[in-house]
Amino acid sequence: MSHYKKRLALLLLLLIGFVLVSCGQPATPQTVEKVVTQVVEKVVTQVVEKEVTQVVEKEVTTIVEVQVEPTAGPFLERARTDGLRVGFVQEKPFGYVDDQGNCTGIDIEVTREAAKRLGINEIICVHLAWEGLIPGLLASRIDVIPVGMAIRPERCEVVQFTDPYQAQGIAALVLKENPKNIHGFQDFVDNPNLKLGASIGASELTIAREQFHIPEDRAIGYSEQVQVIDDIVAGRIDAGMYTAPFVNRYIQEQGPDSALERATPFDSPSYFNTGHGFRKDDPEFVQLWNNTLLEMKRDGTIAKIAGEFGYTDADLLGEDAKVENCCSGDNWQNRACLPK
Repeated sequence: MSHYKKRLALLLLLLIGFVLVSCGQPATPQTVEKVVTQVVEKVVTQVVEKEVTQVVEKEVTTIVEVQVEPTAGPFLERARTDGLRVGFVQEKPFGYVDDQGNCTGIDIEVTREAAKRLGINEIICVHLAWEGLIPGLLASRIDVIPVGMAIRPERCEVVQFTDPYQAQGIAALVLKENPKNIHGFQDFVDNPNLKLGASIGASELTIAREQFHIPEDRAIGYSEQVQVIDDIVAGRIDAGMYTAPFVNRYIQEQGPDSALERATPFDSPSYFNTGHGFRKDDPEFVQLWNNTLLEMKRDGTIAKIAGEFGYTDADLLGEDAKVENCCSGDNWQNRACLPK
């Protein structure tokens, strides 16, 4: 506040001196300095208080604008009237826009069916970057995250998830008929003649080398996924390790004439259990939605939809998969978030 003092002191000095003399007090330098300080502090305080008030009022207005709930009101009734806004990332087979411009994918279609059963006749697909899904949900830009998001304890702190209905494990792509009888990473430990391939930096390659101690000359890193596939077909390696949804998508797109298939069963050492994520402001609606998904598990609807996108029963979860198991403890990477 010293700049206010400098500007005001000179203007007030003569006036104060005049006042002191008029009051019969000697206008000594000490007296003048004391009075100047008191007057200036009072004036500066008033000026600063006014400016702070203006700043605070401005900030409060900004915060209110940010925090205004654009989807206020009973959630179910609003969704029935205005539609359900679904966040997705353009990634097959979870959620994507197809060649005809339609929003589809396993999670989109499961969401569409659940919404229909609750009287919500329209879903509105909102394309976001992966890192924007949770912020978009919390800011009410979208109403639900259905697409391939693993239920993890730290995410459960801000998102209300449903029970998971699919488990995205690691899958192996092998030659038709699986001639080397590959059903897990342990097969590469037991048979020193087997080789696998995976993308450089992928968790599948890290698991092979660090968890199962398969040497680098038999757990080979590739810069491009297509190179892995080419080497399987050529017989240079025996399997390619990917997430199960990638393998599902590849098999589906290649059709019945594909030279490769998914090795089943396959013992995946890690799983990502996924369901649907909502805000925490309407737990009754989330429970209603969760009950609808449970109904769809029981009547086979989820399995039917999943099959259309290349999923098998091994990728789906039953009624024993509970969200509370995924949100607490260290079991979130286990299938169905259950202890091994």
